[in-house]
Amino acid sequence: MSDRNLHTVEHVMWEHRVPSPDYIICDGGATTVDGVNLASIPFLRTLPRLATGACKGLALRRLLCYLGADANKVVVAGHGLTDLTLYQYGYRGVVVAGGEPALLKALAGAPVFAPLLRARGNPGGVAAAWPLMQTC
Repeated sequence: MSDRNLHTVEHVMWEHRVPSPDYIICDGGATTVDGVNLASIPFLRTLPRLATGACKGLALRRLLCYLGADANKVVVAGHGLTDLTLYQYGYRGVVVAGGEPALLKALAGAPVFAPLLRARGNPGGVAAAWPLMQTC
């Protein structure tokens, strides 16, 4: 899940050898695609972000409903206020390295994993969060 466009997300995943996800939510929640063939998900296709009020939390909620997936098995990672809705929808999460102070303030007392430090070759500390995510 990213604010960035799909092309940028693909590049970062390839460059940092991130395992291929089943689904990708990008453009701040306005685009949801199959992680294998990058096909748009039925009824979750690209939406005009401002006109629909698209946000990451809502996009993830809609995807989970579409899949019939258990939201209790989801862990999210974010760093900025555009990620706040992920936590507001009740998903457990990690605030990655360089998390915006405004996000940390907004999440005070929320059930999130401790902020992670940026490690060499580990953008934002997401790889360091992987073991935490596997315990869900």
